[in-house]
Amino acid sequence: MTLKNIADALGITAYPEILDRLTADPSIPDASVINLPLIHSLQKEYDLFGDYYDAVLQGAEDLERDSLRRSWGDAVCRCLPYLSYTERRAVPIPATDKTPAGDMLPLLMLIPLVPSSVEAYRSHGFSEEEIRQLLASYAGAIRTVHNRTGRPGYDKTYYNWMKLYANTRIFLFGGFNFEIKTMPDNVLVLQNRESGALMPLLHQNKIHKSGLILGSAGCKDSDGAFDIAVREDENAYRG
Repeated sequence: MTLKNIADALGITAYPEILDRLTADPSIPDASVINLPLIHSLQKEYDLFGDYYDAVLQGAEDLERDSLRRSWGDAVCRCLPYLSYTERRAVPIPATDKTPAGDMLPLLMLIPLVPSSVEAYRSHGFSEEEIRQLLASYAGAIRTVHNRTGRPGYDKTYYNWMKLYANTRIFLFGGFNFEIKTMPDNVLVLQNRESGALMPLLHQNKIHKSGLILGSAGCKDSDGAFDIAVREDENAYRG
């Protein structure tokens, strides 16, 4: 059965075209969305699922009996290492009568990305404790669904949110979540002569009327946008 056949049977009308090419490539090794050794390993090393470990195992057992959704999950997990962040975000979750309560397929599709994201966070200089705090968000998403619906599970919202963690695009600081973004090309970085502190200043950029960079989320309209630049005089740099 081709991926297109599986998608049609599940009512999926759109997905990244690259999935068809990858699933038809015999050089790409098979993968399973129900990877129990990996699930056990991540729980043992990071307590990834917290109090919901048994619920995750039950979700995996339930998925074993849902051949179509499991086939979709297997195909996605096989392709994930070859997808860009944007392509990963575009992969849909097949509907189920359990969504979101009781459904663990979205989580199981993310689990294969956890080891590589841990290594990526390490390469960025995050400590083991900081990484564990980041990984606690996986169980936190299950808990939120449980509190909202009465049953532990995962839904599309948390599937998309946790992709930020899986792709090392988010970190925690002072109780806030920060998404890592590419800085604009024109940035002037100044260093204080006495303290050594660094101060980045945007230079020759277009700014939305709200004060955020034009093109940021929710700041697409150019009405009222203005240009900014850093100017130097004999006493200081001024924005």
